[in-house]
Order: sequence, then C-alpha cells, then structure tokens
Amino acid sequence: MNLVLYGINFYLAKQHHAPILCWNTKTYLDGGTNEYMCLGYKVIDYHQYPGYEETQIGKQTSISRIP
Repeated sequence: MNLVLYGINFYLAKQHHAPILCWNTKTYLDGGTNEYMCLGYKVIDYHQYPGYEETQIGKQTSISRIP
C-alpha cells in the first residue's frame, strides 16, 4: 500500500500537484512553500519568489529532486 501511494505521489509531484493522503506540516512565507508528511516519507513543494518552483520527495533523511 505504501509503495503504491509513493508511486502516485511521485507522479503527482512530476505533474506539479499536491500529494494525496498526506498532511501539511509546514507552510513557509517565502511564496508558498509547503512541506507534507506522508506514511514514511516527506514531500516538499517549493514555491519561492521570484518564480522558483520545484518538488522534492523521499525519506525524511534523504530528499531527491524531481525535474
């Protein structure tokens, strides 16, 4: 189940959508960066000024970038 959810959230991150079945743990005031905690992994959705957008997904200790 966790592997399927990870795959779905990885796909959503590549499409620049918010993850599902995760909760928002932090929202930064840098333009809207959100940090989500999921079942065993973390998703960071960057939206910073001026126009920097990126999504990272991975374990809580090692986060990988998604181009």
